[in-house]
Amino acid sequence: MRNRTNQNGVTLLELMIVLAVAAILAAIGAPSFTDFVRTTRLNSAKTQLVSDLNFARSEAVKRNIRVLICAANTGNTTCNAVTDWASNGWLICFDADSNNVCDDNSLSNPNPIQIRAALHSTLSITGPNTPIRFNPIGSQGDAGNSGVNVTISGTWSSPKSAVITVAGTGNITSTKVQ
Repeated sequence: MRNRTNQNGVTLLELMIVLAVAAILAAIGAPSFTDFVRTTRLNSAKTQLVSDLNFARSEAVKRNIRVLICAANTGNTTCNAVTDWASNGWLICFDADSNNVCDDNSLSNPNPIQIRAALHSTLSITGPNTPIRFNPIGSQGDAGNSGVNVTISGTWSSPKSAVITVAGTGNITSTKVQ
């Protein structure tokens, strides 16, 4: 009599079936994963900009001078008069003489205060072509200013977007990504 041994491993047919099922599941899940990545990227950019706006406001109060946040120029040292905030990123700088231009950099007081790099190419930020200003009391712009909106959106086929609003009082709010 022959002793039978237990079989270890899988057959080629079983392996092919498992791979086919895995491929089908991956094909079904890939579009929703892509949407998840895009939404996360958009939320991240929105959160960063809201955080930087709050930082600029707090720096204006702390330093007791006007602080600007604006689209950066190519060298990331001064404001650029464009509505596209995503291509070159944005910067935060102080403006002690209130002329809407970043003051000169010095060793004792570096300016710009903070620089954000350009965003991923599938994101766009449309903001004002002038700096958003925070006064020493934390309000935005000149007295009676009605505020500004900044829109963050995706450039893919079914875009989502969010709007950040800076009220004349300096209050910063944002909508949910939709």
